[in-house]
Amino acid sequence: LELLQTAARLSYKHVPSFKPFELSAALWAYAKLDSLSREACECALPLFEAAADHIMTNVHDFSFRCLVMSAWAFATARYHDERLFRLIGQQMLISGSAASSSVQTAQCQELANAAWAFSTAGVREEKLFTELAKKAIRSLPDFKPQELANIMWAFASSGFFK
Repeated sequence: LELLQTAARLSYKHVPSFKPFELSAALWAYAKLDSLSREACECALPLFEAAADHIMTNVHDFSFRCLVMSAWAFATARYHDERLFRLIGQQMLISGSAASSSVQTAQCQELANAAWAFSTAGVREEKLFTELAKKAIRSLPDFKPQELANIMWAFASSGFFK
């Protein structure tokens, strides 16, 4: 636990120097550790707070994949900042600096994880869910059973079908 706490403190101090993928991967790792030890994730709360501020300021630098990873990490870590999720959702719909990376080019797991993250955080982004659903329909044969279950749960849980 001491190693995780030290790494979280060091990461927190250097959030502005992280590349988008590095920051997304760090958040993902701490959120994933939550299933092993809630303390591991709690020690990273300052990192999640600093990362949220950084992402809100620099969201345009993040690819779709990095946004999905970050949203999943925030949702898993129970950091459900509605403003952050709305900004991430808006950026997911934009083809900006990462024009080759968007909902339209997303893999099935990314679609499922994005929908799951927003539903888990309790943030309903109608336009994002509509685009995720359109892409999911076109990709249906490629979904693994768990991905399909996750995306269907997310749509149902968010009230998307109402």
